[in-house]
Amino acid sequence: MRLLKKRRGMEKRKAFYGYLFTLPWLIGFLSFTLYPLASSLHMSLNKVQISAEGINTTFVGTGNLIYALTLDFEFLEAVIETGRFVIVLTPLIVILALILAMLLNKKLMFRTFFRAIYFLPVIIISGGLMSSLEKNGVFDIIDLTENGILRWMNYTNFRQVYLIIELLLKNIFSVLWFSGVQILIYLSGLQKLDQATYEAAYIDGASSWQVFWKLTFPAMKQFTTLNIVYTIVLLATFPSSKVVALIKSNMFGQGDYQGLGYSSALAWIYFVMIILIMSLFLLLTGIGKERKRVR
Repeated sequence: MRLLKKRRGMEKRKAFYGYLFTLPWLIGFLSFTLYPLASSLHMSLNKVQISAEGINTTFVGTGNLIYALTLDFEFLEAVIETGRFVIVLTPLIVILALILAMLLNKKLMFRTFFRAIYFLPVIIISGGLMSSLEKNGVFDIIDLTENGILRWMNYTNFRQVYLIIELLLKNIFSVLWFSGVQILIYLSGLQKLDQATYEAAYIDGASSWQVFWKLTFPAMKQFTTLNIVYTIVLLATFPSSKVVALIKSNMFGQGDYQGLGYSSALAWIYFVMIILIMSLFLLLTGIGKERKRVR
């Protein structure tokens, strides 16, 4: 009984410290984010016009949302393209980050130098830089038209598979460019693993493959959750995204379906899409089910 009470007391202290560490973020959210979020939701239900007299709003209900989802084909095409981009590249970036983190965690010569090289893009990355590199053809190192199998797939029933392969090959540099923070997160997790457990596993005859699947991979699940969420948000909200560009271009338009109201509606639709993609990945990885079992 005493042991049970002591355990509950420790859990309460841990919960208290957890809330204490999240308190600065919570204060910042309530002070600087909640009102703009609620304001944008209100504007998405209105036609908003900015004039010399101030901001004029006309209630249109779900008109902006219905128009965006049924008649704004440019927005729908951009959403589908961006969604496919995020869905295809997210697992590739996370898997590559785990592999590179495991390599960089080994005792190698110039290990610190290689870590700096992989993290350097995070420091210099920007939407303008990525757009400039893309316009100058830096990323176009693979000509898909030269491959007979891919050309055949493009003109047959395998066109959807071809589009996915095309997306992967054309964004190899982007995958490396966007994986710096994820590598750092995985490295922090790998450095906290108990080496004695690994030594015991190898003594018992476990292979490197078995050690990875039985020890390393399960220990990295929470870090994988964080990396999945971070990668999806990073890819979806990067300034070079076509959806982000459309939202910006519609902000100060004067048409029937333009302005801050319509732009806010586009932003909320895009927000819901990002949440759905994030939920899909977490559901497929089974991380949510594992957390329920732990509880």
